[in-house]
Amino acid sequence: MTAEGRSRVSVTLFRVAVLVVMGGMSGLAGCSTVDQPRWSAPIAAEEVSPQTFESPRVTYVVTEDPGDAAVELRGRVRAGNFTEVVATTNGVLVSLTVDRGEFVEAGQVIVEAETAPSDEDLIAVEILQLEVELLIASGASDAEVAAAQQLVDDARTALAPVPFLLEAPTSGLVGLPSGSTREIVAGEPVVLIADPDSLVVEVELTGDQRAGLDEGATVTIAAATGSNSQTETARIGRIIEPENPDDDTILSIPISNEFLTLGEAVNAVATLDAEPGGAWLPAAAVERSDGASFVLIANDDGLQRVPVVLGRRAGELVELLEGPRAGTTVVGP
Repeated sequence: MTAEGRSRVSVTLFRVAVLVVMGGMSGLAGCSTVDQPRWSAPIAAEEVSPQTFESPRVTYVVTEDPGDAAVELRGRVRAGNFTEVVATTNGVLVSLTVDRGEFVEAGQVIVEAETAPSDEDLIAVEILQLEVELLIASGASDAEVAAAQQLVDDARTALAPVPFLLEAPTSGLVGLPSGSTREIVAGEPVVLIADPDSLVVEVELTGDQRAGLDEGATVTIAAATGSNSQTETARIGRIIEPENPDDDTILSIPISNEFLTLGEAVNAVATLDAEPGGAWLPAAAVERSDGASFVLIANDDGLQRVPVVLGRRAGELVELLEGPRAGTTVVGP
């Protein structure tokens, strides 16, 4: 190999060596900038190493007094006592002569409607018409065909809509049955006449809302929509527990009829009584893993995961039925 060839090989090897060294340094630099995950694998032990958490965490203190603890509820005005107004024939609702929630006197016309044939009646008429066509096809006399067609015409006339009215059987507030439509079915309620002195707000409670609400608790009631800014202070009358555990608990709150109308949607705020020795914590401090709730408490060995059982919710706070007690510092996300 000539001197010139040896010089070219040396330069090439030097360039390769430089590229290898630079690539190695780049790989090291890349490794040094990889962020560790905030959580390690799902926590299986009660003790959690501080190195498990790279990002800063917030501390919270468990308190005994939640302050003005309250639960926000949604409900609707119902009637405890009411009279059903039913029709004796099938029909179609043409119009209500009064507004829902309006007070009416006994004997006042409240519904304008007209009769409507049942499906069975309509099928019977179609069968009669088919018999007429069979007579014609069989070569029956004109007199026989005319007589059969007259039966069909009389049946259609009998099924023609006939207007009728429904009156209020007693004085009270007008309401509509749940799921009501324009179809009127004989024997089923078309409207309700409610006793004005029996109005209640009915609230369907979730499991979290049910905890800590007792009969007699104070509730502030207000209309959910509109410009009405009036409020009424009432007390929980009855708590109706469901027979089926999958169903909601019903809260019944008796109210006056001064500014809320039957069927109106309302907002309600129930005041919770703080119990001595209770424990409350911001809900943001409670974490979940594998379907279980827990909080983290710092100690000399790191972070200890403590299981908790939750109770009532009051704004941003949640009650700890089981777990750390008042004064404990909790490490949260």
